[in-house]
Amino acid sequence: MRRSGKSTLMRMVMDELATMGRSRDNMIYISFEEGKNAHLKSWEPLYNHIIEMASGIDGRVYIFIDELQEVDEWQLCIRALMVDIDSDIYITGSSSKMLSGEMATHIAGRYIEIGVRPFSFAEVVEFEKQRGSGLTTKELFEKYRVMGGMPYIIKNGLDVDDARSYISSTFDSVVIRDICIRKAVRKTELLDDIIRYATSEIGHAISSINITNYLKSQKRSASVDTVLDYMGYAVEARYMDKVFRQDLKGKSLLKTDYRYYLTDVGFREALNLDNGAAVDQILENLVYNELVVRGYRVTIGRTAGDHEIDFVADRNGKREYYQVSYLMSTEETRKREFGAFSDVPDNYPKYVLSMDEIDMSRDGIVHRNIVDWLAEGPR
Repeated sequence: MRRSGKSTLMRMVMDELATMGRSRDNMIYISFEEGKNAHLKSWEPLYNHIIEMASGIDGRVYIFIDELQEVDEWQLCIRALMVDIDSDIYITGSSSKMLSGEMATHIAGRYIEIGVRPFSFAEVVEFEKQRGSGLTTKELFEKYRVMGGMPYIIKNGLDVDDARSYISSTFDSVVIRDICIRKAVRKTELLDDIIRYATSEIGHAISSINITNYLKSQKRSASVDTVLDYMGYAVEARYMDKVFRQDLKGKSLLKTDYRYYLTDVGFREALNLDNGAAVDQILENLVYNELVVRGYRVTIGRTAGDHEIDFVADRNGKREYYQVSYLMSTEETRKREFGAFSDVPDNYPKYVLSMDEIDMSRDGIVHRNIVDWLAEGPR
């Protein structure tokens, strides 16, 4: 997603190569965030420009191209460069489809993809520790669950109002630049309404029918196909993820049953949706994002007994199950959350995560405090 730190990571790679003895004279850097490169937004001009720059370089050329999705038919340029000169090529882009379809066909098996997301909570804790802010883990979490983990906000320690303004501008950037312009969307107000509604309903089962009915209640109209297209654009722009439900008995994905989760929960707050009044949704979204950061493929589970498992997390042939709850102050709530696993047909690890600080583990199911679990980071 835009402003998630891709450009910074690219510059860090350049610095790392320099420390390994690679000459900066052998590095070519082009950013399509800069207006001076607007004339290169087609594959042939870009290719010719790089070939000309590389002609005066002895040895391997290290090519860095930032926000490459702005270039028409960019995959043709990359494929030609891989063939025509001795080079290592590093690219960034803000589209989930950049390395799918045609690109995968052209260079299958010849690239490594690194997903970049906003800061995880563990990264925020580590950063604040190095900075010496003196804030406790719980204090940091209260800020994180409201404003999220966009790197600029964390780095600059923005207060709530400034952070909200920054994320709002990021939202506008995603909607206008990555959706409206790239997808030639003319009904910008309709797009905004659809994304705002989906943002308010994160973690809930919603469908195109739900959204069209909501629009009707607001005296607006849109076809089911338009809703599906616009939601697909939001997913492609990395604004949110679409998470499918899995039938644990039949071991199949239910293609028409899904939920959406935000790449960064701060977007709800920036759109005047109070994160403090939607604690259950926010906690669930944070757990989802953390599982993705830890390298899991995440789905929602449905058991034979029609129990729903919040998250089924698969990685390297192993699986874990997660239930997320705000507080389990009553026995009824505890029975519901732990009982969701009663029909799970295997013995993979099962976890219940909540804000409770007392360990309530039972029947082989592990209970963890959400803040402690998030602060651990990948393992």
